[in-house]
Amino acid sequence: MTTDMETVQSNTSIDEKTTMTLKILFIHELSNEIDLTLFKNNAYILFVISNFLTSLGFNMPDNFANNIAIDENIIEHRRHWIIMSIGINNCIGHVIIEFLG
Repeated sequence: MTTDMETVQSNTSIDEKTTMTLKILFIHELSNEIDLTLFKNNAYILFVISNFLTSLGFNMPDNFANNIAIDENIIEHRRHWIIMSIGINNCIGHVIIEFLG
């Protein structure tokens, strides 16, 4: 007859095996979906690097404009205009670039 402690240990080992099996299946499926042969193409590598570098500074002005305005002792009413002007210029820029594209 098995004791309660042996039953708990056997259940734990079954749970651990199931978890490991699921992890292995997940990693296998993920490796099937990822196509690393794209990195053999130089144009694709340039595209990935340019997108990464572009995304580094993409939201910086929006995020820190208020803090910079506080550091420059701009009154609170004027700080809202800075954020608003960034948004308006962003919209205008998108329309112009789309038209040119």
